[in-house]
Amino acid sequence: GYEKMMCDPTATITPLPTLRAAAAYLSDTALPRAAEMARPRATALRDSEWSEEHIAFGDNDGLTGVLCRPARSGPARVMVLTNAGGIRRIGWGRQYVDLARDLAAHGVASLRFDLSNVAEAAGPDPAIPFHYGDGIHREITAAVDALTTRDFDDITLVGACSGAYHALRAGAGDARVNRLVLINQLCFEWGPEHAFPLNAWMMQKAGDVERRRNAVDEGLSDLARLRAVLMARAIKLAKTGAKSAYHALRAIASLTAPSASGATMSASEKAFAEIVARGARIDLVYADGDAGLDELERIFGPGGERALALPGVRKTILPSADHLLTARHARAGLRAVLLEGAASGKAKTRAA
Repeated sequence: GYEKMMCDPTATITPLPTLRAAAAYLSDTALPRAAEMARPRATALRDSEWSEEHIAFGDNDGLTGVLCRPARSGPARVMVLTNAGGIRRIGWGRQYVDLARDLAAHGVASLRFDLSNVAEAAGPDPAIPFHYGDGIHREITAAVDALTTRDFDDITLVGACSGAYHALRAGAGDARVNRLVLINQLCFEWGPEHAFPLNAWMMQKAGDVERRRNAVDEGLSDLARLRAVLMARAIKLAKTGAKSAYHALRAIASLTAPSASGATMSASEKAFAEIVARGARIDLVYADGDAGLDELERIFGPGGERALALPGVRKTILPSADHLLTARHARAGLRAVLLEGAASGKAKTRAA
């Protein structure tokens, strides 16, 4: 099960029976002294520009995260950093760790935590997690609750991919949120045009590494290697078919998409309108050429024009970047967007 476990953070299939067997073996053979050793308590980390502490919140303290604060006291600004798919709270390539500490150096606190089915928030059967569950956005609301009890009152939600999907839903119904930063959002409204290609991708991704290995494994018989090669080709054909079906479903969805006149508003358009109506702001951040730009256009018209026509909505394109903003210059571009909004102070003017 190693290959399927290591294929991709979002598509991973965890070999739970194997891990449970290993855990049972280690438990049975561990030295008596190991069982008596006290588990070390988490302590705060401190630097000249930031400090970090582990916090628990939500129902029965079922959610855990890392609150990163500026070393010096200042405005009560904080950003909530949500997971992208199955990538745990440290971010892709520790992106969120570096970002949180950099934000703190500029006077902005942050909370990074794991949503349902990711890392420490994994459910009872995390073998094949689903990252677009209906209630996940409530966990972001629980994070906002925890932050307001710590006297933060200028709150920004930051989400990438599926994290952006949940951040939008949490922010739409929470007047305490002053700003949303939605990064490479591939889905605004979950439906079959998203479920079909995502499921097809997850199924093929989990087996790709294993199939490629088997196709070249000299230790296998000729028949086994031939079977692996044929399976790899069949998967390629299936992916091509899934892509065609995906485009067909999107064409059908476009028939019910909002008209250019705005006579029929989608749920996302209504959410955007409600957010900006209360004085909050929305930043749309995309890698150049990202597939999320097609989704933005499907929901909000060419170039996202109906969203950008709203006051307080801005779109930023990061050149030569991938979906996960792996390159340093892409991460620097995101940091600039975050700090540009934070530098202007409170994004929302509260009623007296």
